[in-house]
Order: sequence, then structure tokens, then C-alpha cells
Amino acid sequence: MLLMCIGLAGCGRSDIKDTDIAVQYNELKDENVRLYDSIASLNILINSTASYPELLDNSSDNYEEFRRVRAALLNSPQSIPDTAVLGGKMHFDDIKVLDENWIYASYNDGHVHNQVIFWYEKGKNNTYTFRVVLKYE
Repeated sequence: MLLMCIGLAGCGRSDIKDTDIAVQYNELKDENVRLYDSIASLNILINSTASYPELLDNSSDNYEEFRRVRAALLNSPQSIPDTAVLGGKMHFDDIKVLDENWIYASYNDGHVHNQVIFWYEKGKNNTYTFRVVLKYE
């Protein structure tokens, strides 16, 4: 009986203080607000028709470069940050080159549909490196 009382008395103890939890909560809340603001800014950029290469003058240097970047990502399904489920195959639905470093893309496998923002960099021999910066499910 004595061991049982000692065990129950120890269950209510914690090394984490309420003030620590409140501080962590506020930090996470602030980070969440910053992330929502970032997503809102990216949505504005994504929906800005001026940044789509399809609408640029075909003779511009950016138009051809954006077409190459888009094609490189389209041919890089391994860049998709999810794996297919239920026998599906991941593929890109939509790819929009936003500027010289950012790409918006949506992808699916017939079951899962997600969106992602890539940062990209051009390497030697017209090769590209794609890095996922933000994934929206």
C-alpha cells in the first residue's frame, strides 16, 4: 500500500513548468502566424499573372529559360516529396515558374493531391537542382 501511494504521488510531478509551456505555446503561435503570412505572400505571387512564363513575350530570355526549368522539373518526378499510394504514380499536374529561383507545382497520384514551392538553382550543363521549401497538403 505504501509503494502504491508513493507511486501515485510521483505521477503528478513534472519537470516542465507552466511558464515554460506558456512560452513554448506563444513561440509556436508566433511561428504559425509567420507561416500563414508567408503562404499568403506566396499565394499572391502564384496568382500574379505577370510572373507566368506562358504570358511573357516569346522572344524574351526569361521565357526560354523558364521553359527549360519547367521541363526539367516535369522530367524529375523524383523531386515530388511524397510517394504514391494504392498503386498510383506521382506526377506533376501544374508547374508555374514564379521567377529566377522559385517554382510552384501541384502533383497527384490519383489519390493524393498536394502543392509545393520549390527553390531551384541552375548548375553546369543546364542542369537544375530543386529543393522543397514549402509543402501544402
